[in-house]
Amino acid sequence: MSHELAACKGPSFALDAPRVPDDVGTGMKALRTTIGVVIAIAIAPAPVRAQAPSAADLQKSIGTKKDGWTPVLVRSLRGQMTPEQVAKFFPGADKVPDTGLVDIPIEGKPGVVRLKFWFQNDRRTMKPAYLSSVTLVFDPALTNAPGFWDTLWRVCEKKFGKIRKREKIEKQFITWSSPTLRIEQLRIAQLSKFPVKEGMAFHLAIHFEQGSPPGTATKPAGRKRR
Repeated sequence: MSHELAACKGPSFALDAPRVPDDVGTGMKALRTTIGVVIAIAIAPAPVRAQAPSAADLQKSIGTKKDGWTPVLVRSLRGQMTPEQVAKFFPGADKVPDTGLVDIPIEGKPGVVRLKFWFQNDRRTMKPAYLSSVTLVFDPALTNAPGFWDTLWRVCEKKFGKIRKREKIEKQFITWSSPTLRIEQLRIAQLSKFPVKEGMAFHLAIHFEQGSPPGTATKPAGRKRR
C-alpha cells in the first residue's frame, strides 16, 4: 500500500489517504476519507489575530488637543502646499498622477500603514498642484481587532472634540469641524471605514481650508452703496 504527499502553498499540506482496492468494502473506503480529513485539520495553522495598539500608541500619530487640529504625524503640512513642498516631509508625495491622489506607505507608526494625499487642480493649468487633504489609513488587520475601534474614536474625540451624535459611533462614520468663523478656512476631520486592497480599513481624513490656491485669490465683493 503506497502513500503520496500532496504539496500545497504555505506552511500547511495535506496527506492523501491510502489507495484502497475496489474490492474492499465501503466501510474501509469511508475510513480512508476520514483519515485524510483528520490529518488536514490537524495541521491547519491557527488564525492570527492582530494586536490593537494602545491609546498612547495611537496618540503618537494622532496627538491630543494641545497639539492642534492636524494629527501630529502630518503636522508639518498645511493646506495649499505644493507636491514638492509635501515631498520634503514625505518622499514620494510629489509623484502625482492626473487624479491628484498620492498613496505612500508609512513605517514605524503604530496602527498607521499608509498616507493618502489629494491635490486640487491649478485653475490655470488644470493639473494637480495644491494640497487639499491628507488621510491616515490604519492597518486593515486591525479593523476587527478587539477594542481597536473604541480606542481609536476615543483618542480622536479627545483631540477633535466631543461626539454629539453618539449613534455615529455605532455607524463608524464621525465628522468634526474646526471652530472657526471663516467658512473658507473651515477644516474637517472625518473618521470612517472604507475598503482598501487588503479589505476594510479605518481612515482618518483631514480636509484643509478650501480657499483659493496661491496666486488665484480674489478680493471679496463689497456691498453696493445705495
